[in-house]
Amino acid sequence: MNKTFKRQYYTDPEVEEAFVDMGMKNENLFRPILETYFNAPLKRFNDNYSVLDFYSYKFRVELKSRTNSIWDYDTTYIGNNKVVKAFEKLREKRKTNPKYKCWFAFAFPEGLYLWEVNEENYEKNGGDAAIEYKGTDARGWDDYKDHLLIKVENLIKIDNTPCYINPKCLEVKKKPVKKSAVPEGVCFLTLMKK
Repeated sequence: MNKTFKRQYYTDPEVEEAFVDMGMKNENLFRPILETYFNAPLKRFNDNYSVLDFYSYKFRVELKSRTNSIWDYDTTYIGNNKVVKAFEKLREKRKTNPKYKCWFAFAFPEGLYLWEVNEENYEKNGGDAAIEYKGTDARGWDDYKDHLLIKVENLIKIDNTPCYINPKCLEVKKKPVKKSAVPEGVCFLTLMKK
């Protein structure tokens, strides 16, 4: 989905700006931490909506910023489109670099956590059964899609630096969020026919 299409659904441009601001500030905050941890320089993709944020010859990293505590839920989730892209990159890059890796990094108020994307971790986490249709409309648009729910017990903490949270993002978080885009007991296909 490109930026133009997404923006049609925003009800508050300040909300969009707050979440983009939070993401960019956390990318700047955690990039040197990730470079130190991996002992490699990271380059950033130029697109704010790229599927994976950073890359090097040896690996790719997607950084997700969280407003909630790591202990609020048993899982944290990431768009399944990012999981698919990470596995595509692993297959492509391992043809020339068998040790190539992909990582998901999660910036929580308690620090920075990693999850390595690989077949073993995917299955250990629950495999395809860990994919659920979830989302939120707290950001001013219906962001419901397939997500991989990653068990927080499978995350590795690499740094204690708390993530930056834009205050506007916390205001949005306090608003009630609907649980599903489709009312309970209603068939999605029936809605599509109307």
